[in-house]
Amino acid sequence: MSFSVTLGNEHMCNNEVIDEQHANVARLIDRLYKAHEGGSPKVTLAVMFEELIEETERHFTSEDCAMLSTDYPETDDHRRKHHELLQEAIGLFFDYRAGVRSLDSAFFG
Repeated sequence: MSFSVTLGNEHMCNNEVIDEQHANVARLIDRLYKAHEGGSPKVTLAVMFEELIEETERHFTSEDCAMLSTDYPETDDHRRKHHELLQEAIGLFFDYRAGVRSLDSAFFG
């Protein structure tokens, strides 16, 4: 299976900090995938998955602050989507760590 995160224009907002955070989250996803495909131990993958969630949460907080400071018109809806995505990622992480789901089905499937 081949996997790669490609950032398109829809992921860019012309805010240097936010755009770099988007790129960093993509790099962390790619790193996790490559480690998974390379046969890294589950404990290593779990740490990488947790780092990805933490970075995503930091990014969402930054993006929320940026939207609030610029009176972005769809702030509430965007923040709700952030919350839903983060809760889904955390649930997938706990399922993976508990052995309920594989990384393929939890994340790359």
